[in-house]
Amino acid sequence: MDIIITDGSIWTWWILAAALFIAELLLPGVFLIWLGVAAAMVGLINFFVPMPWQIEVLLFGVFSIGVIAIANPWMKRRQVMKSDRPNLNQRMFDYVGKRYMLEQPIKQGRGQLRIEDTYWEIVGPELPEGSWVKVTGVDGSRLIVESG
Repeated sequence: MDIIITDGSIWTWWILAAALFIAELLLPGVFLIWLGVAAAMVGLINFFVPMPWQIEVLLFGVFSIGVIAIANPWMKRRQVMKSDRPNLNQRMFDYVGKRYMLEQPIKQGRGQLRIEDTYWEIVGPELPEGSWVKVTGVDGSRLIVESG
């Protein structure tokens, strides 16, 4: 019994490209679009120059690697955005370098600091109520303070 492998339709690569483009729209990230571009390139070449499926698959692999190698640095350059509010969703970083008065003492290295209408857990040296502290850093959702 012989297995006969025939060439696929010239539309196979266009259908694959369309499926990859649709998957790109439905899934997070930006990756499948580049594979879709590679599939479309193979489909375009196959439209003018019929070739065995093995060569088509090889071209798809080469084009995929090439497109990703070109697109990756380009995408990284595009993603660098400057913002006038870089700490928009991480407001605790806005407090670094500012001074506040303790309403409660710091005991055993831990305490709470009220900033506006929010109580923040703080880590720092033992200090009595009424002391001034300076926020020097952030550890997760805790503010790191020192006397000052």
